[in-house]
Amino acid sequence: MNYNELFFFILFLIKHFSQYFFKLFLRLIFSGKLYRYFKTKKITNHNKEVNKISRQIRKNYELLSKEKTERRLVLYRKKGLAHITRDDSFKKGYTKINIEKLNKIISIDTKKKIMQVEPRVTIEDLFDFTFHYGLIPKISPEFKGITVGGAVLGNGLESSSFKYGLFERIVTEMEIIIGNGDVIKISKDKNPDLFYAFPGSHGTLGILTLLTIELTDALPFVELKYRKFKDVKSGVNCLNDIMKENSCDFLDAIMFSRSNFIVIEGHMKIKTTFSMRFYWHEIFYRHVFQITQNNHNHNPHDILRLREYLFRYDRYGFWVGYLEWSRTLKKRIIYGWLQSSTLLFRMRTFWKYPDLEFSGFVQDYLIPIDNSEKFIDFAVEKIFVFPIWFCPLNPNTSNIQDKKRLIFSLHEEMILKSDEKKESEKNEKNNNQNPFFIDIGIYGWPDPKGFTGNYKYYFDDINREFEKITFELDGKKGLYSANYYSKELFWKIYDEKRYNQLRKEFQASKIFPDIYEKLGHSGWKKRTQKSN
Repeated sequence: MNYNELFFFILFLIKHFSQYFFKLFLRLIFSGKLYRYFKTKKITNHNKEVNKISRQIRKNYELLSKEKTERRLVLYRKKGLAHITRDDSFKKGYTKINIEKLNKIISIDTKKKIMQVEPRVTIEDLFDFTFHYGLIPKISPEFKGITVGGAVLGNGLESSSFKYGLFERIVTEMEIIIGNGDVIKISKDKNPDLFYAFPGSHGTLGILTLLTIELTDALPFVELKYRKFKDVKSGVNCLNDIMKENSCDFLDAIMFSRSNFIVIEGHMKIKTTFSMRFYWHEIFYRHVFQITQNNHNHNPHDILRLREYLFRYDRYGFWVGYLEWSRTLKKRIIYGWLQSSTLLFRMRTFWKYPDLEFSGFVQDYLIPIDNSEKFIDFAVEKIFVFPIWFCPLNPNTSNIQDKKRLIFSLHEEMILKSDEKKESEKNEKNNNQNPFFIDIGIYGWPDPKGFTGNYKYYFDDINREFEKITFELDGKKGLYSANYYSKELFWKIYDEKRYNQLRKEFQASKIFPDIYEKLGHSGWKKRTQKSN
């Protein structure tokens, strides 16, 4: 880090500190009224800002028509604000579009339980605004700083996904700017092909400017019940049974070791006697470990405020940032407020952590629940990283007639497209398919026992092995992180023909980067350079 970067990082710390206590002040003094006022915008003002962005894109498109060359557009983003681990140096030389002002809430309809929101609104602001009305989004991704647009374009999920699916399933309509600058609406009735393909496309089909999302009723507290299992199979079977019963509000699990699998079942409640309210309390996963290790406690449970529960993994980024100097109460009081996921990603960007990019796993693998045990056997043998997060997922796409429209999303009819698999095996699998998936989150530093070679090359190879086994087990990988796919394998997983047809139809081909070009840069380019 040079002096210039250090200066801006110190400014960021000051800003982070100020925002933390300013929000607290507004909530305490004004009961959130002033805070909500600052987070809203009239639709007329929204339209003015969108038209300004539209004119910029149209001008670029007209220049492209004259010059007959590609003029790539990418979104401008302040350094370190994204919750991704991919390198974004591929943006050099591209025209940057700034949508940072699209960060307000437009409207809320408490009767229909829907709201209109701009893409740069964070999940934290979304919760704070809607909870005042006794509502929350049906799905709230776990990090406060994740934006609504990022949750759609990056296939966000959380512990209510066992009911509702990926975040895009609660989006009923989107407003986007396509490659020629036109502003269009997309939904299941308007431009449905683009509506279903847009989630997970990471900004390569158009620029998102407005969303309509579904809300659900909220209660102020969540009662958590913990069930402990001594093997993965029993724990996964429990998750599967609870998903079928659909008897709770939230569901996830943490695997601390081969013989310590904890299922966490959440029920919203009105009253409570205890709450993990302050930042200096023990990090959530440590709290779960401690409360479930007491052999005398045969019915471990506790209660959190709803806000604390939804963002329980924000502090320390699940457990990746759980540093030694934060393990004691005294040090958590001093440093705990600095350990939000937003700050951790900011620190990673400024210091350009080589350990996270070349030796640390921050990956999510969406695996059919029937294949999850095979995946864990592979993962533990290869890298031995604990804890491991399990987030059960119902694709929730049964009402979508043509599931091939879901290019980057999950659906119940996903089957292996490998040439080695016989058609009869595919048909048998499809007929007996369990529709549920599990997001398996591996976050930490691998322990490759007995490995003595170049660790960077090992890390590159092991990532490709994980991508291959995910494909073979009919799963998909979260593309927000570093990717190492070959072009051939990538387009075996995703429908290149349909994707390119949409890019051509909506004038994206020469305007926005191709998704392989964009998401594969950090992994694929490094591997290409290494082989040359």
